[in-house]
Amino acid sequence: MKTGELKYIFLELVVITGIATGFLLLPKPKATEGGTIENQEPIEDTLGTIVNNEGEVEILVTPKELSGEVWNFEFELNTHSVELDFDLAEASMLVDENGKSHKALGWEGDPPEGHHRRGILKFSPISPKPTNLELRISLDGKERSFKWKME
Repeated sequence: MKTGELKYIFLELVVITGIATGFLLLPKPKATEGGTIENQEPIEDTLGTIVNNEGEVEILVTPKELSGEVWNFEFELNTHSVELDFDLAEASMLVDENGKSHKALGWEGDPPEGHHRRGILKFSPISPKPTNLELRISLDGKERSFKWKME
């Protein structure tokens, strides 16, 4: 091999290493208390999805519509170790910034069974609209918390 070819190969390796290092240093979502991951920048005026991996059930919650007569929260639940046989509407409540609890109106989605469930949990709107909102879910004697800033 000629010296020019070796320099070219060395330069390619330096560039590839730099690109790989850049990807490793990209910012990651920040974890909050309770094992949740919050999207830091909601897209198109929607509140971000929060993932909670505490316990044996992974729960993903995305507020879908928080205007009108019903507030909708999209859920995805996944597990490979327990049966998802609980009533999600009964296990959940919204808590406003004043600490007042609001029960769910109902669940539209997969029935309480299996290892994967998807659906929409519905609540009556909170008035006046709070600046901070918390969704609490009680499963297996433990409470999980999902928090959003509404501004």
